[in-house]
Formats: sequence, structure tokens, C-alpha cells
Amino acid sequence: KYGFKAVITLGIIGWVIRMFIFSHASTSEDYFIYILIGLLLQGVCWDFFFTAGDVYVNAKADSSIKAQAQGLRFIVSNGFGVFMASSLIGAINNRVVTESSMPEAGSQWAEFWIYPAIIALVVGIIFWIFFKDTDVFVAENK
Repeated sequence: KYGFKAVITLGIIGWVIRMFIFSHASTSEDYFIYILIGLLLQGVCWDFFFTAGDVYVNAKADSSIKAQAQGLRFIVSNGFGVFMASSLIGAINNRVVTESSMPEAGSQWAEFWIYPAIIALVVGIIFWIFFKDTDVFVAENK
């Protein structure tokens, strides 16, 4: 009943929330529960973003190129996307987190997690603005 744009955007919003949860966990005495919630959100985010992307490509690609389209989607998101994200976040981590032990590093980790949250938020806004597919796919009962 929901379009791919809404589902994928929910996945992105989930990642933003997850990063803010990790930021809060960095300085909280109840860090374990926040980390647990963040880890549980990872599965939801993955399904709403990557799995929905797989379903979208499968629904949109012509049957003669489905495998190539899925391969391209995988390389772009799980290859190039992960490489770019880990390079950027690694550089941010090296700049922000300079302490090696807690509790001194707690506030630095809290700051660090804000950066991926902001990046995900910006990506989500760009996606929401520029992704124009309005098709809504409903599973058929067989």
C-alpha cells in the first residue's frame, strides 16, 4: 500500500534516529539499552532501505536485464556507497575521537555520531525531493 519512496525514506529516517540513539548512548549510564535499540533498528533500516531497493529494481527492470540491474544496484550501494561512506566517516572519526578510553571519549563519541545522522538526514531530504516514482506496488494474493 505504500510506495517505494515512502518505504525507503522510512529506512533513511530510521538510520537518522539510530545515529542519534548511539550519540546519546555515548554519554548515558544506561548505554546498553540504547545500543540494543540501535542494533534492533539496524534490521528495520536494512529492510526498509536495501531490501526495498532490491524489490524496486526487480519491479522496474525489464525481465531481460533484471540480473544486471540487481548487480548494478548492489555495486552502487554496497560497493561504491559503502566505500565512500566508510572513507568519509573514518576521516571524521579520526578528527573527532582523540581519546582512547572512557569516560573521556564519551563526549567525543556523542559528537561523532551526530555527523552520520546529519549525512543520512541530508541524503534522505535529497532522496525525498528527487525520487519521483509514484507507483505503489501491492502484493498479489495467490
